[in-house]
Amino acid sequence: MGKKAREHLDKGVVLLILAVGAVAVMIPFFWMISTSLKGKQDILTFPPEWIPRPPYWDNYIKGVTMIPFAQYTKNTLIITSLRLIGTVAASSLVAYSFARLRAPGLGFLFLIVLSTMMLPSQVTLIPIFIIFSKIGWVDTF
Repeated sequence: MGKKAREHLDKGVVLLILAVGAVAVMIPFFWMISTSLKGKQDILTFPPEWIPRPPYWDNYIKGVTMIPFAQYTKNTLIITSLRLIGTVAASSLVAYSFARLRAPGLGFLFLIVLSTMMLPSQVTLIPIFIIFSKIGWVDTF
């Protein structure tokens, strides 16, 4: 087998692996769309149907009208905007101080900041919940 043929074979194997991976990643998305178009009685049928017959397009209308969707969207936009503004303001101040100021122990402080950024959010989930429950923010939405 020549060098060019070997390169084409290698590329083909890589593309095949990528295609299988892409299909594996997309299956839950397609299943979610399919389930959203099913009636209550069809969701847990066995064997499962990928294409619901007939599709219940009313499920989307019910999803928007049965809950105060506009209120939830407004609340989400307000909270996200305030958090974004606060994060950008605080991060720019910290970044400026690390870039321009010289002080003893600044390297160690930078190490601590980087270490906390590497923590997964799941690690801080329970402590944040405890703090929120102590200040009375749980179940107040």
